[in-house]
Amino acid sequence: MAFITADLANMGTFNGFNLWRYDTLEASTAVDATGYFNNSDDDQNFQVGDIIFTVDWTTAIRSGTIAGMGLHIVNAVSSGAVDITDNVLNASFADSD
Repeated sequence: MAFITADLANMGTFNGFNLWRYDTLEASTAVDATGYFNNSDDDQNFQVGDIIFTVDWTTAIRSGTIAGMGLHIVNAVSSGAVDITDNVLNASFADSD
């Protein structure tokens, strides 16, 4: 799958850095590939130091089941291609009730 602009939300700007939430059906390993986020052909402007929370859904975004959550930091932007860290949170969820 490819990046979907409608599934990205800027949750705020603090001290010049942005905090983003991205909902996806993809695994964190796909999202953290260099160029998945791209300042050249998308509407956002990621900067080094920005934080991106990813919410991983198993079926449908916002109406399915949440499989996990990731935390990534933008560590490089080169010619528009955004590089983010591997998932530093690696949280998976289970709901037993």
